[in-house]
Amino acid sequence: MINKASKVSLVILLIAIGFGVMYTQSNDSTESLPMLSRSLGNLESYELVLNCDLDQNVEPVTMAWIQKVPLKQEEAVILAEVFGLFDPDNVEKSEVTDILRIQKDNLELTFYDKNNILYREKGIKPVVKDYTDSEMISIANDFLLPIIAAWNIDTDVEISVEKVAPYWKSTTVYPDGSESTVTRGIGVRYRLYLDEIKLDGAGTEVTVVVAENRVISADLHLPSIKRGGKKELNIPLESALNTMITRETERSKQFGSESETASGTLVIDMIEPVYYWHHQDEIPDTLPIFYKIRGRVITDRNGQSHTDEFSVYEYTNP
Repeated sequence: MINKASKVSLVILLIAIGFGVMYTQSNDSTESLPMLSRSLGNLESYELVLNCDLDQNVEPVTMAWIQKVPLKQEEAVILAEVFGLFDPDNVEKSEVTDILRIQKDNLELTFYDKNNILYREKGIKPVVKDYTDSEMISIANDFLLPIIAAWNIDTDVEISVEKVAPYWKSTTVYPDGSESTVTRGIGVRYRLYLDEIKLDGAGTEVTVVVAENRVISADLHLPSIKRGGKKELNIPLESALNTMITRETERSKQFGSESETASGTLVIDMIEPVYYWHHQDEIPDTLPIFYKIRGRVITDRNGQSHTDEFSVYEYTNP
């Protein structure tokens, strides 16, 4: 793992997980619970299959304190050199959003703030044919390590590789109706951790896109987070799961969706605590801690089986 506080090292940890689209819904609690945009269905009528242990003790979790660090333009210009932008053609800062853009030839850096940077090589259409995960990780690491070392982010967060997969694809449709698809880049996605607990939500990962043996874009997020004291998680895993099942069942009845009358199987693959990052105007002092429940809903509709993967969140404390 990369830990900026301990002078940067890298451990490769490949975890294949699915993606999910979420949104944040208000709740009476001081912490808003992220919710799915649609109900998972009448889960109380489904057969429950557990692929994880709900009886395990949940250990106290380190509190994640967020530090607000301003971006200095002179620091950004110096860091741009690590990306290869020497003597930039243009340095422009928005008076409205404070977003800073630095350009050199076809290279562009966008500093959204001190902790969030977008790098891209513009005007190219590379093609990736053959690749190995290890090759892509090696190229991404070689690009990322000197940047993190020069970025000068004071953080206890660690970073490790989570997934390697095609990132950009383009499809051409010919007059005869045939199609051809080419891969334009391979994404190496890194996940952020604090004391082995994942950071989750928008802006809690690093994605480096590789093509033609070089990095053509990178979406970089490295928050300034420091360890605090320990926080007890007082809701057991089984109770959190039961609450989720009850809530989704009630939502299916409220929405009156087809899923209300469907039958099937609810498979729970993982329940784990995560730090959740809300991207909002007012940055909180600490990151909220939720349980992330990951699984699959297998429904039988008109004699056909349909599988939906999902990730939902539940409170860790009353």
